[in-house]
Amino acid sequence: MRVPRRELLLSGAALLAGCSALGGEQTPTPTPPDGDDDGVPDRADDYPDDPRRAFTSSSSEGIVELAPGEFSAHQLQNDDAAGGSYLSYEVSVVDDATVDVLVFERAAYDAYQSGARDVSVVDEYTRQNVSETALVERLDDRALLLALDNTDQQTPATDDPIEVEFELAIAEPPGAPAETTTTE
Repeated sequence: MRVPRRELLLSGAALLAGCSALGGEQTPTPTPPDGDDDGVPDRADDYPDDPRRAFTSSSSEGIVELAPGEFSAHQLQNDDAAGGSYLSYEVSVVDDATVDVLVFERAAYDAYQSGARDVSVVDEYTRQNVSETALVERLDDRALLLALDNTDQQTPATDDPIEVEFELAIAEPPGAPAETTTTE
């Protein structure tokens, strides 16, 4: 009597079901490395050495030339209404010049953009008169904007145009769902 091929294959699969390895021992699945112990494996962690941050939700980088009296603004997209996102930036000025890195609340920025130079800044995120600076701070739930500033807002503007290199990112802590957006 001839056994149909399908029946033979199903019988063989049934006999092997439950056998996961020859010799009866199973090899455990290795735990992926997590260098900062934040619960996010390093291969998926945008910040594998920083347990506060795990995923970049928005970022921007580039080189901008600012003439005296000019600024370049960037909206800080804090999607976490209860706070918890992190602002990080690195700024450096080419040559021996300095720049102000100013962070404003929305209403103050609107006045600043309209030409007012006596508006308040958010001190905890602002750095003035720097040739190079870096920051990583937790954001609260305010609508904020960052300006690379070569005006007279905080310190006198330079006499000549300046080139500013910058990297700006908003990052979410471990366990926070995030969509990644990158702009250049």
